[in-house]
Amino acid sequence: MNPMILVTGGSGSGKSEYAEACALALWKAGGAPLYYLATMKRMDAECEEKIRIHRARREGTAFQTIEKPLHLDELLTEDAPALERGGVILLECISNLFANERYSKEGRRGESVAAIVADLLALRDWGALVIVTNEVGRDGICYDSFTTEYIEGIEEINRRLAAAADEVIEVVAGLPIFTKRAEMGESV
Repeated sequence: MNPMILVTGGSGSGKSEYAEACALALWKAGGAPLYYLATMKRMDAECEEKIRIHRARREGTAFQTIEKPLHLDELLTEDAPALERGGVILLECISNLFANERYSKEGRRGESVAAIVADLLALRDWGALVIVTNEVGRDGICYDSFTTEYIEGIEEINRRLAAAADEVIEVVAGLPIFTKRAEMGESV
């Protein structure tokens, strides 16, 4: 089975950079090609700036970027797969994907948690998988019902993915903390 690594952390923790390093290390160990599944929708100047920063960081690397904010299952059709089997796939990030699936009119709304988990487990069949997610729900703040529903959805996805993952790594101040370690050897 292909390795699956879940990388979590707070905003600005360095989780994206760490996940990219994990994906590059897996790729150098023999996986080809190297995909970057970007899930952020281009909605405003802030989104555009985040996309620009992430793209600049990957400049000159082997990553092939695929922008896919919804319906990851569409990447895996046997007739015309968008991904080649045996590569390394980095997904950035669960928070954007869940918001898109849950709240977009084209999304899977009430089925979004189960659909996202199923899609990612199917992606794992195609190649090594590194998933970036946000650590949510630790701030002790009582939010409105809309925000609480969003946080609870991400928490549920994170729990299900963590159970299936070979490694779960929380990045704090740029440093990895391994909460679940693979027996297959060291990662980044």
